[in-house]
Amino acid sequence: MADLDYLVGIWEMTSRETISGGQYAEATGIRSCVWVLDRTAIRCDDMFSRVRATSGFPDLYEPRDRLFYVTFNEQDGHYEFLYMSALSAEKNIFPAEFDIGSKTLVHEIPGGFLGQGREAMQSTWQKLIDDNQIREEYRVISGDGDTRESIEITLRRMVGGNRDELFF
Repeated sequence: MADLDYLVGIWEMTSRETISGGQYAEATGIRSCVWVLDRTAIRCDDMFSRVRATSGFPDLYEPRDRLFYVTFNEQDGHYEFLYMSALSAEKNIFPAEFDIGSKTLVHEIPGGFLGQGREAMQSTWQKLIDDNQIREEYRVISGDGDTRESIEITLRRMVGGNRDELFF
């Protein structure tokens, strides 16, 4: 987990979501990530403050805020994302791989979880650009390889200094 220490901090978040047909939504907000459970997990809270979208963008008024944890499963030998949602009390855990050389964290989410159907899959990667910027990309791909939806998120660090002292 120490390799993911760079995630800890408060980040200015800018998101742009595009769906097939060219409709899009843009959002800004804050991501706050802190160490929890004796440094065995990182908890990240996304809180969106502004959302604007093209007319008729689907699901625009559903909750956009989210909570997720990143942990390392020692039994299976891989990182995991645990997503929590205001829409569902279920815990949703997805294995992830981390490339230490490129500081890239990658995981996939089945389309059924996303409400996109079983034949779809969300491919997600997160890359550390520098100490103060992270780039994320989410792509929902249909069974025939078409991109149904894409989300690009840029995170810019807002708070520097001793990140070990960040608590909720």
